[in-house]
Amino acid sequence: MPAVYRHRFAEDVLIEMLSHAPVVILEGARAVGKTSLVKNLVDQGHLAQYETFSDAATLQAAQADIRGWLRRLKQPFVIDEAQLLPELPTAIKHLLDENADHISCMLTGSAVLGNQGFGGSDPLARRTHRYGLEPLTEAELNNNNGLWSVTDKLFDADPWVKHPEEDATWQEAILLGGMPEHRLTASPRPGRFLHSHVRLGAESILTEDVLPDERGAPGVVHMLDAVETDCLIRPPQPQDAEALGRMHNTAWREAYAHFIPERFYDAKAEADRISMWKEALSQPRRGGTLRIALHHNQIIGFANYGPGKDDDAPRSHQLYGLYTLAAHHGTGLAHQLMAHVLGPQPSYLEVFKDNPRAVRFYSKYGFALHDELPMSRWNPRDQDIAHISALRLTCD
Repeated sequence: MPAVYRHRFAEDVLIEMLSHAPVVILEGARAVGKTSLVKNLVDQGHLAQYETFSDAATLQAAQADIRGWLRRLKQPFVIDEAQLLPELPTAIKHLLDENADHISCMLTGSAVLGNQGFGGSDPLARRTHRYGLEPLTEAELNNNNGLWSVTDKLFDADPWVKHPEEDATWQEAILLGGMPEHRLTASPRPGRFLHSHVRLGAESILTEDVLPDERGAPGVVHMLDAVETDCLIRPPQPQDAEALGRMHNTAWREAYAHFIPERFYDAKAEADRISMWKEALSQPRRGGTLRIALHHNQIIGFANYGPGKDDDAPRSHQLYGLYTLAAHHGTGLAHQLMAHVLGPQPSYLEVFKDNPRAVRFYSKYGFALHDELPMSRWNPRDQDIAHISALRLTCD
């Protein structure tokens, strides 16, 4: 446990969960403090035994006889880095069955534990409580000393017309929230050294083992570029229409120039898109969710989602569009936009057949082929696009 521990508001919730569920799953990104939290619960007597699969000997012992190993643990026990042993959920299911659900344990993991984290169906379905741990809040960092509320601050403050690039306080709070050691140091490093240490720490985290036989890709660290340079996702305003139209047109040219005629992304097409967005932003679609992404105050992507607008819509809701500029492909920006707009309803979208990269991307969210439609349905007499098809993908 680190020398300095900050009380987490999640502690009381987890203690209550332990009293109501046989299995509590604590999930969260790397370095948000899961290990420190559960070790503190052990120290307080709420958990009787701590084991971690990041210890090679412990993992090896569990692999040799997982059911016997579990039976020997003193309850309530906690298993840290549980995702490193894919057989664990099934073994815990057997333990639950043997004891008529009268067990008490906690699992922590940096991957999703269950059907996504281990592949296939979730053997612990309906027998667990899950809790997602977020980075340290300012209240936790200050041990409730001089407690302040972000909501109160926002209501009390004068509105900012532009993003406050000159104010690094908010940036650093967001940047460092997932790495408590940086926030808890008595003498914060100067900005340029601070960013360097954060990046090195992130590279270390992202290249550690997360799942068995899987290594974090060092290239993923490029995702930090958006964070470190003030990537902001927000609802658009009417004054964003012109920039959004230009970005939309550029994204079409970058993505489709190799198979779509130029008139779909030339100067006239750009003017048409600007007009379209001016109208759309002046009269937002009811029930829809539209978000834009900005980098250095320049629009670099958008996502738009809402009720299906086609007469033959195969599902109730539709992802109307998701575009990012090519310079930001592979940064995780598209995933961030999806997280902001995609709802839980059965949904569908259209994607060009000649865009396999996009098809692979959407398949990660459960979208699969529903049918294939000709692009010429927009204009049956347009022979330039008669050979181009769109795929409709659906997700339930």
